[in-house]
Parts: sequence; structure tokens; C-alpha cells
Amino acid sequence: MNIKSFRKYTPRPLITAGTKLALSFYQRIWPELSIREETTDAVVFRDNLLFNRIKIPLQNVKCIVDAGAYVGYQTLYFSKKFPHATIFAIEPEVSNYKQLIKHTSSVTNVVTINAAVWSTKELVSLKNRNTGNWGFTVTNEGDRDTKTVTLHEIIKQSPNGVIDVLKIDIEGAERELFLHKTEEWLPNVRMIIAELHDRIYPDCSKVVFSKLPSNEWEHYKQGEKDIFIRIT
Repeated sequence: MNIKSFRKYTPRPLITAGTKLALSFYQRIWPELSIREETTDAVVFRDNLLFNRIKIPLQNVKCIVDAGAYVGYQTLYFSKKFPHATIFAIEPEVSNYKQLIKHTSSVTNVVTINAAVWSTKELVSLKNRNTGNWGFTVTNEGDRDTKTVTLHEIIKQSPNGVIDVLKIDIEGAERELFLHKTEEWLPNVRMIIAELHDRIYPDCSKVVFSKLPSNEWEHYKQGEKDIFIRIT
């Protein structure tokens, strides 16, 4: 059963009970793992740990970037699947980041960064779109008190000078990321897993696809994710 069918056809009490059972199972691996009440944690937990079907057909994966790591469920999935890779988990929102640190405290191959992934080094703002804990958007408006990190910086820290897998779920900030200075980091990326947010910025997909031409990147959809694998 895929995640959409699960949500549609499974009674809510059964979903809740199944989530709690799954959490207790994963706590045997990561004792610090938790799901906050009255947040979007349970949905992300199910999507990233129970129903994660994204295949990574790469060999010799040494560096993974989880941009928009939220509380680290996807990060933990990566850490278990690729125990010899270095995983950079990047999350700008403070309450989510505290959970990210907690969840990955016993994992030795994860580097956590409290910042927003952006095209330049500067201070930006986080805008709460009131869609839950996962819905913070990076902007240049308002109180600019959030640090940024560039992918060029991450590549400098990568053990092989490459980002093998770049997962992006940054609530529309992917538009800014792909609009400027991609020449500094994109040539050193092998695979991209992106959730594109045209509902926030209508031309978001257009901007991203313009930098990933079909003669250089294989593209396919898997659920809500756009997958790009370098072919040249």
C-alpha cells in the first residue's frame, strides 16, 4: 500500500495505533526518537520511515545533504541505509532543529546545521505559513535573524568533494537556490531528490528544470518527489 492509499482507506484510529507501534519499533534502533503531539511530525514520520520508497541507484555514496531536514526522520533513514556516508542535515527552524539534534544524538555519521540553505551567505527571515511545523518559508522580508549556508560550503566539507545525494524540501527556497550561483555547486552533485513548491512560487518548477536539462539529467517522478540523476 502506498501512502496515499493508506491515508484514504485506513481509519484514523488505526493510523494512530499503527504509528505508535512503528515508533516503538524504531526506538529500538534510535532510543531518542519521538513524535511531538499536535504537530506534523506523525505525517512526516510515516512518509520518511514507513513509506519511504525512494531508490538511490548510486554506488560509492560518501556524502548526502538533507536540506530541510525537519526533525531528522529522513536523515535517520539515510544514516541507516548509508552507514559509511557523511550526512549533512540542515534545518533553519529552531524547535525543529532541537528535535533534529535529539533524534540524531546517537548517530555518528550525521552533521547537523542550524541554517537555511540559500544561494548566498546572508541573514534571512523565516515566515510561518501556518501550515504546521513543516511550513516555514525563507524570505528576505521582516526580521532577518536566520543564518544561511550554501551548498558550495557543504561541498568543501564533503569527504569526496561531491554531494552524491541532495535531498531538497525547503518550502519554495529551491527557487532561490537554483536561480543564482548554481555553477558553484551543481556540477558536483550526482543525484537530486526534490519536492517542488509551485503552490508557494508558481514558477518554482520552471526555474529548477531550467538548470537540469534532459541531456544531462534523467528525470522521473516518485510520489510528490522529482528525482534527477546525472547522466553526463
